[in-house]
Order: sequence, then C-alpha cells, then structure tokens
Amino acid sequence: MSRRARLLAPALEVLVPAAAVGLLALWSANQGSYYYPPLTDVLSAFGDTWLFARLGSDVLPSLARMGLGLGIAVLTGVALGLVLGRSRRARLAATPVLEFV
Repeated sequence: MSRRARLLAPALEVLVPAAAVGLLALWSANQGSYYYPPLTDVLSAFGDTWLFARLGSDVLPSLARMGLGLGIAVLTGVALGLVLGRSRRARLAATPVLEFV
C-alpha cells in the first residue's frame, strides 16, 4: 500500500459518512413528508426524548442491566473455561456439546 493510500484511507473514512449525512440533511430539508422529516427535526426530537428527560429513567438503568449481564457472562465463561482447561475429564465430557454449539 502506498503512502498516499495510507493517508487517504482515514480521510475517506470520515469524509464519506459526513458527506452522506450532509446530503441527507439537504435532501430532507424541503421534503415536507411525514415519513421523511427534516434531519434537524429528527435530531431535535432525539435530543428532547433521549438526552434530557429520559436519560436517567430509561437509558442508565438499561446500561446498568446490560453491564451486569455482560459481567455475569464473562465471569461464567472464564470460570467454565478454566474448569475445561484444567480438567481432562470435564473437557472430554463437554467437547461434543461445545462442538455442536
């Protein structure tokens, strides 16, 4: 990969999505359709709905539950992995089930 291509790739990763959002904003600005509201209305409604009033009551408890579930899954997976890695008998018993899954 040439030096120019290495410099151009990160710029494209930022510019292409930004251009797509800009084109969407321009296209939706004068639509007047219920199904395609202007992007400014969508962002305003998003901010009013999720970032202020419902952040503490809806978003944070959901993130806490998701984090708790992830923590339980990680602890269970590590514990079972250690058991299967240390015990030949447990590994032989669990191999068919793990290969099937």
